[in-house]
Amino acid sequence: MLIAGDIANIHFETLKPTDNCSTALDLMKRYDLEGLPINDGINKNKIIGMIWRKDIQDAYQKEIEKREITSSFASRISMKKEQLQVNFMEGYSIAEISPPKTFTGKSLRQLDIRAKYGIEVLSVKTREKGEEKIKAIPGSDYVINESDILVIAGEIKNINIIRRIP
Repeated sequence: MLIAGDIANIHFETLKPTDNCSTALDLMKRYDLEGLPINDGINKNKIIGMIWRKDIQDAYQKEIEKREITSSFASRISMKKEQLQVNFMEGYSIAEISPPKTFTGKSLRQLDIRAKYGIEVLSVKTREKGEEKIKAIPGSDYVINESDILVIAGEIKNINIIRRIP
């Protein structure tokens, strides 16, 4: 009779919770694994979970789809009046707004809009050399300018909260 311990690979890498998915995929490829254990970040032998190749690939695919949809939407959206919005699900909307003055000069990371307000910044319309540019899915280091127009998505009540910020 064959038991699991006879064929188990007891020499394997583990990941910390702070490791990124690219690192995980590299290790899986190197050792020809479908998954890797996640340690608690302090004790390499204390396993707190597993990450699977398929889950990472599915997450990447969802992110790619989200970016493609957002990019496509951002390049087509052309609301002529400020603060117009498009409802896409009951209670949810996509809107163009001028950033509140308190947002000016701060990065998206500093503002932490998603966590604080439940709003996603889909794109930013900027003016460069007199020409309107659309920055689809701006990075967290993007610093908001006074003349920017933010294209945001989220619950209508949360969008209205942001509109009321001075």
